[in-house]
Parts: sequence; C-alpha cells; structure tokens
Amino acid sequence: IQYVMGAAVISGAILGDMERAAFIVLIPFFIEAFLKLRSGLKASCLGKLQKDGKLEPPYGRKIYSWTHIIMNLGRFSEKQVTIALILIEAIFCSLLFIYLYLII
Repeated sequence: IQYVMGAAVISGAILGDMERAAFIVLIPFFIEAFLKLRSGLKASCLGKLQKDGKLEPPYGRKIYSWTHIIMNLGRFSEKQVTIALILIEAIFCSLLFIYLYLII
C-alpha cells in the first residue's frame, strides 16, 4: 500500500508542479524508510500488547520505526500511538503551510 500511496502522491505532485510540497509532506515516510533499512527491512512496526491494553516496544530500546519511537516515550495504547502518528504527519503538513505562505 505504501508504494501505491507514494506513487500517487508523487504523480500528483509532478503533474501539479508541487514537488517541494510533496517532499515536505513525505519527510516522515523517508524517515520511516531509513529506520526500516537499519533493520534490513525485517523489523515489525507492531508492539507487544500487554494485559492492560498498552503496547510495549517489540525490540526494547532499539528503534526501527516511528511506532518504536512513540512506544519508547511511554506506555501508550494502540489508539494513542495512532493519534501520535497522525500528529507527526500534521506537524509536517503545518511545516508545508509555513513554507508556502511565509517563505515564498
């Protein structure tokens, strides 16, 4: 799914002459790819579900994904990890608006 989504975003960016905008919005995905490459593309993003509904990082303090970063920051539920990922993307989208309206 990530390949299809990335191809669609890049195609739209090229057709709409918005390559810089697409680059800024896709920075979290580039970071995710770099983190995954550190594990040889073998790491799982999933956490270990505990009895209290919280997630524990699958590789301890080792970080191979955005989800691992979030799970290492505290004891979060799956819903909280998902919200954190959405907020990370929202931050980069906000950076895009700052770039477009304040710099250009």
